[in-house]
Amino acid sequence: MVDDLVAELYLYLAEKKNEKIYYLDSFNLQYCRSFISSRFINRIKIENKFTNTVDDNRLEETYDTQFDEGIDDTLQKIKTF
Repeated sequence: MVDDLVAELYLYLAEKKNEKIYYLDSFNLQYCRSFISSRFINRIKIENKFTNTVDDNRLEETYDTQFDEGIDDTLQKIKTF
């Protein structure tokens, strides 16, 4: 995730021609830090919105082999007609 955030920062800095991102002859580090921080927080929020929950309280049903064999027998009878 860190590599992605830094890559987004470099892409953003390359595309933007904003004077606020420069300080003297280099990038404004405070601006870069706040950019990475805000992107990180936004990613965490997005990931937390879409969590998969599994219901472990499901009732376990036993497999009915007689019903399954009945279906197979009926299918075989249909195929023979």
